[in-house]
Amino acid sequence: MAAAVAAAAAPADGTAEWPGLLFTDSFTAKIKAAKVLAVGAGGIGCELLKTLVLTGFENIEVIDLDTIETSNLNRQFLFRRSHVGQSKAQVAANIVKGFAPSANIKAYQANIMEPRFGLDFFSSFDLVLNGLDNMAARRHVNRLAMAAKVPLVESGTAGYVGQVSVHLKDVTECYECHPRGSGAPKSYPICTLRNTPDKPIHCIVWAKELLFPRLFGKVDVSAIMCTPDKPIHCIVWPKELLFPRLFGKVDVSASACTPDKPIHCIVWAKELLFPRLFGKVDVSAFACTPDKPIHCIVWAKELLFPRLFGKVDISDLDTPAAAAVEPAANGDAGAAAADGSTPATIAAAAAHGDSAAAASDAEAKAAADAAERASFFKLQEGEAALAYAQRVFERLYCSDIKEVLIMEEGEGALAYAQRVFERLYCSDIKEVLIMEELWKTRTPPSPLILKELLPDAAAAAAVQAAADSSTGSASKALGLPDQEVWSVADSARVFLVSVVKFLQQRQAELGEAVFDKDDDLAVDFVAAAANLRAACYGIPQQKRFDAKGMAGNIIHAIATTNAIVGGLIVVEALKLLAGMPEKCTTSFLRIEPSLVGSRRSGRVACLVHGEAPGAPNPGCMVCSKAAMHLTANTETMTLQQLVDKVLKQRLAVNQPYLYTAGGVSYEEGEGLEDDEIADNQARLPKALAALPGGGVVHGTVVYVQDQGQALSFEMHVSHQAEFDPEQHPDGFILSGKAPEAQPQEPAAAAAAAAAAAATTEAAAGKKRSRDEPSEQQQQQDGGQAADEQPAQDQQQAKRQKQDDVAADGAADAAVDAAAGTQDDPVEVIDSDEDDCIVVD
Repeated sequence: MAAAVAAAAAPADGTAEWPGLLFTDSFTAKIKAAKVLAVGAGGIGCELLKTLVLTGFENIEVIDLDTIETSNLNRQFLFRRSHVGQSKAQVAANIVKGFAPSANIKAYQANIMEPRFGLDFFSSFDLVLNGLDNMAARRHVNRLAMAAKVPLVESGTAGYVGQVSVHLKDVTECYECHPRGSGAPKSYPICTLRNTPDKPIHCIVWAKELLFPRLFGKVDVSAIMCTPDKPIHCIVWPKELLFPRLFGKVDVSASACTPDKPIHCIVWAKELLFPRLFGKVDVSAFACTPDKPIHCIVWAKELLFPRLFGKVDISDLDTPAAAAVEPAANGDAGAAAADGSTPATIAAAAAHGDSAAAASDAEAKAAADAAERASFFKLQEGEAALAYAQRVFERLYCSDIKEVLIMEEGEGALAYAQRVFERLYCSDIKEVLIMEELWKTRTPPSPLILKELLPDAAAAAAVQAAADSSTGSASKALGLPDQEVWSVADSARVFLVSVVKFLQQRQAELGEAVFDKDDDLAVDFVAAAANLRAACYGIPQQKRFDAKGMAGNIIHAIATTNAIVGGLIVVEALKLLAGMPEKCTTSFLRIEPSLVGSRRSGRVACLVHGEAPGAPNPGCMVCSKAAMHLTANTETMTLQQLVDKVLKQRLAVNQPYLYTAGGVSYEEGEGLEDDEIADNQARLPKALAALPGGGVVHGTVVYVQDQGQALSFEMHVSHQAEFDPEQHPDGFILSGKAPEAQPQEPAAAAAAAAAAAATTEAAAGKKRSRDEPSEQQQQQDGGQAADEQPAQDQQQAKRQKQDDVAADGAADAAVDAAAGTQDDPVEVIDSDEDDCIVVD
């Protein structure tokens, strides 16, 4: 049926052209007979389904995994309150049938990325129309539509702006021909979030990803110890481990492969002590939950001894105290751990009898100030050796055990909230001020004093009254507006009330809570915590409404934008059905009118700007089969990281099958035997260079396939030992084009091709065959005839010229934003490939 789309329509009178043929009987019949796949039944999807049936389409299948939520009702007009909790696809299909009883609409409450919706499924349609809300699904649909040679109409909205584009195999560019962002949630370097935030989003991410789970959520300690890949994994050690205070940002895989620094003791101990000790040491056990003598021995030898007496490589540390490390009287002292050197810790030490630090209140305060300005584990000038030993003992076996952000037995909820406030916005800020190097070119932060913000008893009583109220929202209990920026004092009140309400009214969730943008109390906490941090650093504070949008990755939707975009999708679908792809346009709905036309004929202000679709990009790995180029440290990057971070996260490969000419291989998917699965799993922790079969090293070509997406491409690998963590925080660089030359032998390409063929032939005996998709993709790779290329070049030049004169910078930014939909992560808008560290 898809072949019919490529053939020109044949009107009854033989002369009708676009748009006149819309009114001919033959084209009306063609509309009724066309089989259409609509992906998504949300904001755009509802308008699209309505417009399709009112245009005359009668054979429609719609797929959407989501259920209807109350927040959908203000813009998805097919739904009513009685539909909340039901399938979007099923309800939308039923409602639309009321408009057109003769329509045959089949609904699936399912994920479009499921294997049953594969190449054969897509090939059965004449048109695929997208109304999706995430990048991964868009890329998946694009790949299958290109493989099936079925026309795809893509769309997106972002507030008042929107976009509709047409993608036709070998005729126009596909959806992935140009960078549109990775689709993975964006994140930021830990050191920026922790020490030097300079944007509102840094404070929001800090409050949502670091503070919220630390106070109310659950932290995966094993992930922190073995495979830290989220900010919370690296920041949580003050509660769970010595990780941030002792090591800072440690490349765990690097330590495992090249354990040349004593300070990398967790992995070093695991890798080097193993043959000398009685068995495999559980790293998390000796650090957090020791229950064997060996755990305590390793802790004392590998963590404590070098911290007190050994030499620490300061460049490996990433905590405020690390910057304050100075040579001690006995040599280089260990890394400083600042969170115990606060006034609260000194006061606690005084209460437990540390005579050297607590002779009087004045002496206690002086000791606290001194401890804030220097490494705690450094012998202070004039300090007696015995007093130093007592202070270290108190720190290790009392203060460190009783973590400051853990609620103490018998402590009231409000008292705990106040103590957390003092720690986060006073003590921690003072510790950051120790790092003088950071503030040579930046404005230093200022601590917040809670007693100055809420000076009297009446203010504390008002906070307690709001906390005790039955209202689920802290801001509503305090009577604060959603659309105005709160004062710093108001943010402090919301922070305290939020913490108390969590502790008193939602005790069952403590330790398991997860941030949800529809959870009013969680949003209150994040907004207040972020604004307080912004106040410390002189960053503009945000309205609660805006903070919710940033924390929840919300792009607020406008119903009329969805309706316009839904109509534009159907217009482009009709052109494709008519066999007139040359009439198709990429349409941009702008927030303000732009002038179109020439001075001679006159310019007209238009909200919708159209331009011809671009030609296929020769560097595209999807429609042009271009190779990718991965630059990574092949000695430290593991196969697990290659699969998860590069293939799945960055390239949206669902079920990767990869192999090299040397014999390295890995596979996921259906039809594998148990022993094959076990073999594949055993390879995942290995470094790329250490994989059996010669490894993946500098110059290796990795062949990647995904049968579910009918996708295959090459990845050329280059080795690079080090990366700037600010520019490439993921530790690798991925570009869309292979390098011009690789340092391989001349016969390497032929050997790789022969090995690929041999591997494919050997795999033919498995339950599922891989060679058929490969052959089909090769048939699709014929490309365009030479005489078509000049026309494409002209189209590309025309498009570039239009881009240069049609839009100003603000409008272009809005158009770029329309690559996402109303519920998309903000990251879909961002096309900077290098700036894509993960924050979930």
